Amino acid sequence: KIEMIKTARKHLKPAMINFKKGHPNPSLLPHAEMSATLLSLCRGGDRLPGLDYGDNRGCPDLRSTLAGFLTEETSHDDYTRCRIGTPETPAAVPVCPNRLFVTAGVSHGIDLLCATNTAPGETVWIERPTYFLAAEIFRSHGLVLHQLPMRSGGGVDVGKIVGGDGSRPPPKMIYLVPSHHNPTGYTMGVEDRAVLAEWAIRNGVMIVADEVYHLLDWEGGDKTGEGSRPARFAAFNAVARADNAGTTGTGSCVSVSALTKIFAPGVRTGWVEGPDDVVSALARHGYVESMGGFAPLGNKIAAEALRKGAVKRHRELLRDAYGGRAHLLHGALAGPLGSLAECGAHPPSGGYFMWVRFLHPALADAALLKEWCEEFYGVTFLPGGDCDPFLGADGG
Repeated sequence: KIEMIKTARKHLKPAMINFKKGHPNPSLLPHAEMSATLLSLCRGGDRLPGLDYGDNRGCPDLRSTLAGFLTEETSHDDYTRCRIGTPETPAAVPVCPNRLFVTAGVSHGIDLLCATNTAPGETVWIERPTYFLAAEIFRSHGLVLHQLPMRSGGGVDVGKIVGGDGSRPPPKMIYLVPSHHNPTGYTMGVEDRAVLAEWAIRNGVMIVADEVYHLLDWEGGDKTGEGSRPARFAAFNAVARADNAGTTGTGSCVSVSALTKIFAPGVRTGWVEGPDDVVSALARHGYVESMGGFAPLGNKIAAEALRKGAVKRHRELLRDAYGGRAHLLHGALAGPLGSLAECGAHPPSGGYFMWVRFLHPALADAALLKEWCEEFYGVTFLPGGDCDPFLGADGG
């Protein structure tokens, strides 16, 4: 009978509801906005821009437009620990076009930072759990992964890093997802960011902050003007480097992001924001020098979408859509399944992810639960173990 039910469901069940990957719902892709952007770009005369080789750092037009967009969209972030001077009147830290390097996305940016700042055998500290495809980027460069100390309630335990006994030397690089963390949804507070930034710069460590979800929030930040969204990591460079002037530390804070989550993945436009020395090293990298910048035509398309307001409008649409879905999913799990599942006291305030911990012993095997949900309910998800790059290495 069970086999008969399975066979019948294969023919009758609707398309799978997929919670596994951070991909946008196809209905929320910006088809109309992109069509209007392309038409606008083509109306500029008989010479289409972006068909020749480009600037190593990315099209100057894109970097300028992007810097303006990011400066405006982060103007209400919490900068209390980012400025030299009086913290009582913190001003926004603007994005400088010359400190942006255009990439083909976040993964591309991380890969380039590894290529220009690390050597095989050096160490990278990463979160546990973390973005499930991140570890292999570092391993492909011959880097050794170590686990960051984590708090039991979620997030990096910054106190244990800065207060270490020195038995473990600082790494070459730290990789983290500080805003609406993939996969837990946790956001690192501004105080922890400031303390970690100062420690990293003093100890010659590069912080690579994957901030692709930084602007995809629906509570706080620039939507309310209350400054509840912590400042991006690159904003901490000025004050942290000033505090360590005269020391041998050569660390840095680098923000890596993209239009992937706030507009469309297929646009393949991302950026690295960091100090001059970091951006200059990227621009001098061998294949970057050879190819003359990444996708100049794509740069022009992205610049036009930003200039015409298409990205801003679509980001607002996504905020409303995903915010509503987050509240709906949280209510479904916290209500009827409240005694079986733990998913936090509040719905996620941004990003794509919700971390669910099943409490009943019968649901402890995530792989079996996933198979059961797929077979009988048409729902799939990513088991937490898939986000653990150290699973099995320490008996966990």
